[in-house]
Amino acid sequence: MEETEEEMEEEMEEEMEEEMEEEMEEEMEEEMEEEMEEEMEEEMEEEMEEEMEEEMEEEMEEEMEEEMEEAALFLIASSTSSKNVSQGQQHALLGASGVSGIGID
Repeated sequence: MEETEEEMEEEMEEEMEEEMEEEMEEEMEEEMEEEMEEEMEEEMEEEMEEEMEEEMEEEMEEEMEEEMEEAALFLIASSTSSKNVSQGQQHALLGASGVSGIGID
């Protein structure tokens, strides 16, 4: 009878150990999955933020360029209307302002 009690105790211990191991494995897997999901979410958020920042910077640069061109055209128009400015002076003004491709000859 003692042997059966010992055997039962050993079986119970083994079962408990197996259950503990399984629980630990499950917990580890869940933690790993959660960490992976969090990392993926963070990476996605960072990528989205970077893309948004880049788009905003590009838009700002384009707006600045347009404003600079408008200002240069205004300067040229105001200087040519107030005085007689030669074509060479007009080209010099355009070159200094960075505006190109405008049909002033």
